[in-house]
Amino acid sequence: MKEKIFRYANFNLDALLALAEKLRCRPCTCDVSKPPKFGSLNWVIFVSFDDGIDWVFRAPRTGLSAIMTKESVSKMLVSEASTLKYLRAHSSIPVPEVYSYSGSKDNDIGVPYILQSKATGRALSEYDWAENSRGPPGYKVP
Repeated sequence: MKEKIFRYANFNLDALLALAEKLRCRPCTCDVSKPPKFGSLNWVIFVSFDDGIDWVFRAPRTGLSAIMTKESVSKMLVSEASTLKYLRAHSSIPVPEVYSYSGSKDNDIGVPYILQSKATGRALSEYDWAENSRGPPGYKVP
């Protein structure tokens, strides 16, 4: 049976873990029994280190639209990684740190990706939207 972690793409998990361990000099794992989180354009898995730190491995979802060609997906991913790196270096805006990225599948992992720090805060999916069906948490009707 195929592990759930490979739901959106076949990629080299061993190469991903080796890269993360090399960059951080600590052992790490991924839970292959959990399917990736996903959004409109990307799927995400978490790389967990032995000291409790998590990194985010993000890759584009493929085959969703004729509008998003491989070339446009590649350009968008490289632009996102470059923008995050620029903002982190030249502003005080709290953005994730980009540790590695590739705009094409021609890498040891086999998919285009961004490997980044996990942003602090609470995931939008963790909010109970039934509490306030008129808007986001904290929203007050005028």
